[in-house]
Amino acid sequence: MFTSPTRVPGTAGQDAEPPQVVRTGNDVFLLWHEFPDAAATQPDIFLARSGNGGSSFRPRINLSNSPAAFSADEDIAVARVGNATRVYVVWIEDTAVLFRRDKTNDGTYSNALRLNDTLGVNSPSRVRVVASGDNVFVVWQAEHPQPGDNTDIFYARSTDAGDSFKDKKNLSTNAGVSEFPDLTVLADNRVLVTWRDSTTGDFEIFFTRGS
Repeated sequence: MFTSPTRVPGTAGQDAEPPQVVRTGNDVFLLWHEFPDAAATQPDIFLARSGNGGSSFRPRINLSNSPAAFSADEDIAVARVGNATRVYVVWIEDTAVLFRRDKTNDGTYSNALRLNDTLGVNSPSRVRVVASGDNVFVVWQAEHPQPGDNTDIFYARSTDAGDSFKDKKNLSTNAGVSEFPDLTVLADNRVLVTWRDSTTGDFEIFFTRGS
């Protein structure tokens, strides 16, 4: 048996794009992008959170709030650390892979970090994030090193709950098209990354595992 459908308040007269939902305990989070107002020319990233198992949601939060930039391709991960829920959000904003986090689930998010700042890549997309405690792992695809080149799979990780990121690198590094990455955290807080790759001629499934 289900409750009656309830609308999460958004922008009147604007189409919200398909949402994502994640939870830990009774904390539930919805993530999506839409235009912030009728006059906007670019979409923003929005999050709504519930502390009662989804019985109700607090007012949405605009995480990108970037009127001049196209913000989309968002993803979210949550982790429970002691009594605190940590929330990690990534998205693509024009040519940047951006990250924000809320360490205590009080609705206060850190300033956005650009994760592809040192990689010199173009046209990032398909960003994905997973987390376990203080460990946060992010992957995305992008053209490298020149526009029009094949896409590779890029990676960054944090061991301090998103305060900083390290080990930024190209995981695929080949002449084929590497695309549609996904990842999961293993039981020992290592990460496994998978994607499809045309290096052998046809598209095949590749993976790599952190040590």
